[in-house]
Amino acid sequence: MACERPKLEYNPLNDWVIPQLAHMSSVPPQAIPTVKEQQRNVRASAQRMIVLPFIGGIALIVLLVAAAALLPDARQTTLIADFFMIVVLCPVVLCLFPVYMMMVLAIYGMGRINKGVSKPLFALERLTASLHGRTYAIAERVGKASITFNAKMTSIDKTVFSIFDPVEERGTPNEQSASDQPPRG
Repeated sequence: MACERPKLEYNPLNDWVIPQLAHMSSVPPQAIPTVKEQQRNVRASAQRMIVLPFIGGIALIVLLVAAAALLPDARQTTLIADFFMIVVLCPVVLCLFPVYMMMVLAIYGMGRINKGVSKPLFALERLTASLHGRTYAIAERVGKASITFNAKMTSIDKTVFSIFDPVEERGTPNEQSASDQPPRG
């Protein structure tokens, strides 16, 4: 019975291809991603993580502008805008600016570290996938050879080791001696 091939799934966190090895299956050579494919997948994932929140923020601003435009009087809009500017927006900008700058610096540093580490990690991922494929192929050959050898040795196994099988008893010694005598009648 042949083992199933792995199902290649995308990891939602980093979006590069990871073989899900449920039944010790081998990775076909075309499933091992190249460096260009890995880099393209990582870039696409990073862009999605940046662009989607940006689009959501723009949609929120458009929604708020539409809500303010629907107010019947301009004085109501001005009152609401002034209140949120004084009570919400200015304190948020002042308090979160240092945090924002630290985040920008952290993102820049992580990008530089990622560029330095990505090539060795991609090479290690390809090496691991190829080693898995080789190991699986060798294990499959050894398993088939073992099954073939055991099938050939079955007759010898039964004759040689049947000596050690327990003798079947038919009951108590009195019942055995009674069954050895010819029936009366």
